[in-house]
Amino acid sequence: MLVSAHASIQELDALKSLLGTRLKAYVRQDKQPAAGEVLQDELLIRADKNPNSHGVQARFGDAAFSAAAGHDLVFVWGEHAGRAGLGDCKVVHLAHCGAAWPTPADVLIPLSTTFERSGSFSNFEGTESRFDAVFDKPTQVQHAADVFKGLAT
Repeated sequence: MLVSAHASIQELDALKSLLGTRLKAYVRQDKQPAAGEVLQDELLIRADKNPNSHGVQARFGDAAFSAAAGHDLVFVWGEHAGRAGLGDCKVVHLAHCGAAWPTPADVLIPLSTTFERSGSFSNFEGTESRFDAVFDKPTQVQHAADVFKGLAT
């Protein structure tokens, strides 16, 4: 599984507790700096533009994904991904909207957005910050933790 650095701590804990021993997890950086963007300063701006890279790496390490490993099935969790570089495997995309990939994923599972769920992120220092849902999720969409519960059974 390519794990999103936009996932909440609670979603990451659900993934780890329900499926952690059954899968190999790789950390995915969903957001990359834009061309010309200030990468980092001494106060607030960090080179890592993802809200929870620290939380993901604390739970799953920082192993890089390699298509050469010969995966048969890859779960891609997050928005800013493409099928390129995944190899000839089947792809399940867990995202709040389907990506406009030249070759779409084999399966798309729609997930709630950050605005439709509650949780917390852990910054580069390990400090947790809570966020709360501001909208109800659509009925056809699931929270990631609920998807993981379904996959575990």
